[in-house]
Amino acid sequence: MYAGYKVSTVEISSFKDCKQLEVIAFDGSAPAASLATFDGSSPTVYVQPYASGWPESGIWNGLSVKTMAAEGGPYEAMTAGGKLTYRVVRNEAIVSKAALQQGAESVEVPAFIEGRRVARIEDMAFAFCFAAREVKLPPRLREIGTLAFYNCTSLSSLHIPRHASEIGKDAFINCKSLKDIYTSMTCEQARCRGCDTWGIGIWYDNAAKTKVLFKATLHCSNGDLTFN
Repeated sequence: MYAGYKVSTVEISSFKDCKQLEVIAFDGSAPAASLATFDGSSPTVYVQPYASGWPESGIWNGLSVKTMAAEGGPYEAMTAGGKLTYRVVRNEAIVSKAALQQGAESVEVPAFIEGRRVARIEDMAFAFCFAAREVKLPPRLREIGTLAFYNCTSLSSLHIPRHASEIGKDAFINCKSLKDIYTSMTCEQARCRGCDTWGIGIWYDNAAKTKVLFKATLHCSNGDLTFN
């Protein structure tokens, strides 16, 4: 959850029993709140580097307080299955490179990195992650860059978030094991967003300069789109 500049008070029980709440980010100074505000929930609180009024102890109303990374980068963050390199642009995290931990076959891109919402996967960010069988993307991801998953030859499980309104050309080319892709988009939304250009079901042999097509299916919320 992201809270902006004008939050001055958080009412009692506002986040009571929000057991799934993991992160709450504040732009400005510490708002007035009581311990009862977060009964039954335990998110980590992230604040801007310039924010004032937050306790030096790193504890606010019983919650851990951490400082967000400043605008710019690159920074590195560990996540389930690997390491992500990212930048901070306009308060959002932009993932530029992923590396799997040794022996890992699955990697997760979290919804937030150090309090910054993950908005974009950059061009070629996961390219050549040969061992990755599964990549978990956050539900509010907006953009997936060109060739983002190029040559992820073992990738066989992927869910494209509904909010991913911009997906770059050949984002999934040479993902020869990716024959079923799932998304909560409708078929109409996928077509409008150019799914025919995403490289689904295409293997390009650079040495032979030939293109090989294989059957792949995009499973949408209201039906399937089959390629090749």
